[in-house]
Amino acid sequence: MQFFKKKENSTVLTYSEYNRYASWSAILSLLWGFGLFSLLGILFGVIGLRRLRTHPGKQKGFLRAYIGLLFGITGILFILLHLSSFAEMFALS
Repeated sequence: MQFFKKKENSTVLTYSEYNRYASWSAILSLLWGFGLFSLLGILFGVIGLRRLRTHPGKQKGFLRAYIGLLFGITGILFILLHLSSFAEMFALS
């Protein structure tokens, strides 16, 4: 996604683009796909945050990267919780 901005004292339009890793992090983490997409969402979120921090001002997407990390970690915890409850259920029988 691109948003056009007009520079001060200039007639040339420039654009700033969202970081692709940050965007994919949010998308994959929301899909979570039994943990696989959550892991990829966490990985892409970390890569996106690193790239955004090393090149400040060139791209946007901090919020998308943080959302991807948050939902990715939540998805992994959700799966671990359910696996532990299944393991406990089968251990009792």
